[in-house]
Amino acid sequence: MSTTYAWSAAYEIDQGVIDAQHRQLLELANLVRMAVHGQRGDEVLRVLGESFAALEREALHHFETEEAELERLGSPLLEEHRRLHAQIIREARAIHQDIMKGYPADLAGTVEVWMLDRLITHIVRDDRAAFDAVRK
Repeated sequence: MSTTYAWSAAYEIDQGVIDAQHRQLLELANLVRMAVHGQRGDEVLRVLGESFAALEREALHHFETEEAELERLGSPLLEEHRRLHAQIIREARAIHQDIMKGYPADLAGTVEVWMLDRLITHIVRDDRAAFDAVRK
């Protein structure tokens, strides 16, 4: 399966550590995507659970790093960004719980939508806005 969530220079926000973490999140999102589209079964479910757990952990770590950097820079969007991060993590935890309960019929779609509409859109739109607000 080809890489769906490929890094693009357009995603860069010129923050070295944050950009590196964004790349890592996309790599993990690709692992989750490969697992979610694998055949159903105990082994695939285990791999999917582990992959999604790694993505969730990395997102949480990244959000902590990002919030600390936004605070250091005095971003006026810090509190809004914290709320967005908390919501994204709540959603990730709910998806992870669904994975651990079994393989719901709509899981592939739920995971894809979350990764595209929440995680990746957050990187491209919300993170850029938060760091741009500091530069202005």
